[in-house]
Amino acid sequence: MRANPRQLVLLDEEEADRANRWREQNLVRNPFETQDDGTPLFRAHVPDAVYLAGWLKRALSEQAVPPLVIKGAIGNGKTHWLRAFEHDARVRLGEHGVVSYRHLTEVSMKNLSLGGLMWSSLSELAREVIAAGGKSGLEPSSPIAAVLSRVSHQDGAAVDLAHRWLARGPLSKTDLSKIGASGPLETEGQWVAALADILLAARERLDFKVWLFLLDQLEDLWRSNVITPVKRARFLTDLRALIDRGRAGSPLAIALAWNTGQRREVEDQLKRDYIALFSRVERVVDIPKLPREQLVPFARAYVVDAMDDREEGSPLLAALEQAEVGLTNDLPPDGTTAREWLKRLHAWAEQPVWSPKPRTLRLKR
Repeated sequence: MRANPRQLVLLDEEEADRANRWREQNLVRNPFETQDDGTPLFRAHVPDAVYLAGWLKRALSEQAVPPLVIKGAIGNGKTHWLRAFEHDARVRLGEHGVVSYRHLTEVSMKNLSLGGLMWSSLSELAREVIAAGGKSGLEPSSPIAAVLSRVSHQDGAAVDLAHRWLARGPLSKTDLSKIGASGPLETEGQWVAALADILLAARERLDFKVWLFLLDQLEDLWRSNVITPVKRARFLTDLRALIDRGRAGSPLAIALAWNTGQRREVEDQLKRDYIALFSRVERVVDIPKLPREQLVPFARAYVVDAMDDREEGSPLLAALEQAEVGLTNDLPPDGTTAREWLKRLHAWAEQPVWSPKPRTLRLKR
């Protein structure tokens, strides 16, 4: 019996592989992620970019710097600048400083407390300062001078009591006497002053350079249904006192930020009602929206960063330049926010790219 001859059969094309633009380039992530931490800081459209970099350099070199203000419409990137400051400062300072990014909504708005924001940043440093022992370099009038002089680094229990006292925790009269405290830190102003003096003592006792305090969303102080005028005035008065501590020598640098386009503009409110605070600000930097001519350079910066700074021969960059008209034709003539542009780019990079598999030949009897 003769066997059936083998035949060549052309199979139907298999279903195409579904990929997207950024995976097609062997990238490990979409280059247009929108988180603030770790993404590129685009500077070309910011007139004060050089000033901002210089302010941070001065702050980290232990110079006394006036407070900085960064403002901008929602989505323009002011928080991105603060987070970039935070990242750069942590790298430069290492263990020789403290860097804190905070916003007002981190604490209960009904119990608004500058001291609470400070303590959340400086609690660990305070324990190190108390436990270090030695000279504090503080004036006798300091609210913590007597405590730091009394508590010995060899007495762990006393260190714990002093740390609890500095946190405004409850202590008995016996405990207060043991650590040399005349009484509790009763007012917010006393607490802020005590923590500012911890910074001075840290410079004396430890190899400490500076505390960089980045405070965002200051516009929340004017949430009339939550913050009373009295609470707002107290907070801003304490903030001014902290700024003055920095001007007097405490190793701290403060950057404030707020959104514009609010019903009550923060800058106008400060100029009208809190000029003593606003007069201490060196400069108000406005982060503008991205103009149309900077949209592609902005996107290019993100792609190059995702490629570990390898720009040559990127098909994704070529595809981006080809898609520019379609991505931008419905944008306003004066550009758009960085946040909105990143959302568009992210969606574009996620779009599927169809790559059909080659047809295969299979022998069939």
